[in-house]
Amino acid sequence: MVRMDAIKDDGRAVALVTGGTSGIGRATAELLARHGWRVVAVGLDAVKIAHVQRLDGVDGACGGELITEEMDVTKPDDIRAVVGALPRLDAIVHCAGFGIAGSAECTPMELVRRQFDVNYFGVLQVDEITLPLLRRTASRNRRRGRVIVVGSIGGRIGLPFQSHYSSTKAALEMYVEALRLEGRRHGITATIIEPGDLATGFTGARVTAEPTNSPYLAECRRSVGQMAHDEQTGAGPDTVAQVIAATLARRNPPVRVAVGGSYKALMQLKRFLPDRAVEFIMRCIYMK
Repeated sequence: MVRMDAIKDDGRAVALVTGGTSGIGRATAELLARHGWRVVAVGLDAVKIAHVQRLDGVDGACGGELITEEMDVTKPDDIRAVVGALPRLDAIVHCAGFGIAGSAECTPMELVRRQFDVNYFGVLQVDEITLPLLRRTASRNRRRGRVIVVGSIGGRIGLPFQSHYSSTKAALEMYVEALRLEGRRHGITATIIEPGDLATGFTGARVTAEPTNSPYLAECRRSVGQMAHDEQTGAGPDTVAQVIAATLARRNPPVRVAVGGSYKALMQLKRFLPDRAVEFIMRCIYMK
C-alpha cells in the first residue's frame, strides 16, 4: 500500500532507489540523503521502516529527506503509484534483486524465470515507467538524468552454480551499454556498478534449489559454501554506496565500475588472459 502523498518540488534533486529497504539499497539511500538528496527508497517490507526521515548532512552538505515506500519492481501498478507522486526525478538507482544457486541443468525453471523477472525485467519495468520523468527533469534543468544499475562481477565472469544469477547480471551489462547510447541525446546516462563479495543479507536470502538426487549436489554445496564464506568476510554495503554516490557526482560517469581493488585487478586480468586461464582460476577458487 502506498503511503506517500504527492511531493512538492522544493528544488532538491530526487533519487529513486529500488531495493532500498535493505543491503546496498538501504545504505545507498541513507548516504544520498545525507548528501542532501531527497530520496525515495522503495522495496518490500517498507511498512516496518519509518516512512519519512530527515538525516543530518555529511561533508558540509545539508541533510536530506529519506522517504521509504512499499514497491514491487515486478508490479507496474506499484511503480506508477510511487512515480506519480514525484514532482521530478534526477536519478534512478536499481538495487533490487536476489540470488539463486543451483546447477545449470537442474535448477527448476520456475525459479530461473523468477530470477530474471526480478533482477533483469524488474529494471526494465521500472525504467519503462520512470524514464519519461527522468528525461523531462533533465531537459528542464539542463543536467543529465542518471541511471545506476547494481550488477555484479558475476555479470562479467560466469559463476559456477550461479549461472542463472550471472546471466541476469550479464544481461544488465548489455542493457546499460545500449541505454547509454540511446539516452545520450535525450539527457540520460547510465552506469553499471559491479560489486564482488559483500557481507549483506543477500547471502542469507540466496535460494539454493539443487535437487537431492542431482549428480552435482556435493560439488554445488561446496562451491556455494565457499561463496557464502567469501561474502560473509567481505566488505559491507557502505562500500558500494560510496561508489554509487561518487558516480552520481561525476559529470561524465563511466560505463561500468568494479568495486574493490582485487575485483578491479581481476577485471583487468580478464581483458588480457585467455579464456582457458580465467576458467582455470575460477575452478581453483570455487571447485577445489
